[in-house]
Amino acid sequence: TNELEGNDVVKLNIKELQPYKEGGFEAGMNPMVAKTSSIKDFTMNFRNVCGLLKVSVVGDKKITDAILMGIDEEPLSGMCHVNVEDMSVTMADDALTYVYVYDSEGVQLDPQEPVDFWFVVPPTVFEHGFRVYLGDTEGGHMICYRTVRTEVKRSKVVSMSAITYEPEEEGDGIK
Repeated sequence: TNELEGNDVVKLNIKELQPYKEGGFEAGMNPMVAKTSSIKDFTMNFRNVCGLLKVSVVGDKKITDAILMGIDEEPLSGMCHVNVEDMSVTMADDALTYVYVYDSEGVQLDPQEPVDFWFVVPPTVFEHGFRVYLGDTEGGHMICYRTVRTEVKRSKVVSMSAITYEPEEEGDGIK
């Protein structure tokens, strides 16, 4: 539920469950806000609230689950407050520390061409990095770590180099 909280703050929900969509993210996953000083103002400039983290994967399995979690358990989804003056985002105390991109049928990986998984997250600094859990239709899984500082800014895409999905192993495959 999105709602106005005063003149300069909007309360909204950043979805923790984000359906997979080839080439990007589903409609409604990346909230936008705008401000006007008059009800007769029909030229409002909407701005994205979140940023995007794109993880590319190669392999030969079908991926059903891709879950992003910060090493320091940064708040990544749930209710937040957006200040429309400076576009700052403050996550609620009970915010969740993950974003889950899923496809119940499974997304077929290709050994040569990377498949992209897009995570919509609030502006976040992963001071000590993040991890991505990948699960496939056959019950296999893999956890990849990026252990360097990574900043996701509002309205920007951070792209990671392709990783190779090797189920049942932990790896440091994200660069």
